[in-house]
Amino acid sequence: MLAAYKNDFYIIKPAIKLYFILHICMILLAKNSNITFLYFFYPTFISIAVSMNLSFQVNSYGLSHIILSAPIKKSSIVISRYLLLISIYAPAMIASCIFMVIFKDSTPYNALVIFIACTAFVLVFNSIFIPITYIVSQKYIQIVFITICMIPTILVLFFKDKLSHEQLEFIEKQIIKTYSSIPLILTLFMCGLLLFTISIIISTQIFKRKDF
Repeated sequence: MLAAYKNDFYIIKPAIKLYFILHICMILLAKNSNITFLYFFYPTFISIAVSMNLSFQVNSYGLSHIILSAPIKKSSIVISRYLLLISIYAPAMIASCIFMVIFKDSTPYNALVIFIACTAFVLVFNSIFIPITYIVSQKYIQIVFITICMIPTILVLFFKDKLSHEQLEFIEKQIIKTYSSIPLILTLFMCGLLLFTISIIISTQIFKRKDF
């Protein structure tokens, strides 16, 4: 598994360096502009970008053939991709939360809640996206990626016209209530973790049956 992890890391190493530099810039921008949202937006974006970047490059350049030529189990190749994603996202998000507290832009409690909530989102998004990359061809990966990203926006625009002002306010209050409740946030996180585990199993089965 370590060999598969190293292969994936080598593929996106140039992109990771760029993400790291941009992340530092985003933290400084968040501090100077007093926009807390920027602290946790970019680490979340990184996790999504890394997932797409890796899938795109592996499929574009036929790197799966090279990886499979090595004495590595197919299940290890799949699991290593998930682990790489988390190992890049987690340090970036933890760093953002630490700086939020150091710069007094957030309390430790709020930083913890943000970390758990964003991690749950990352787990759910990639649980859906990664298995699809093993099914569709390279030319459709970007389309799938954009579609998944646009779904929340489309749903918001759709229900905005269907729901009354009072109903929208009620939903907003429920979201705020969920955000302020550690048990509810932890429940969402555990659901995301469960979905992430199921996604690994599904991706492994798809990859084992895939013809190269």
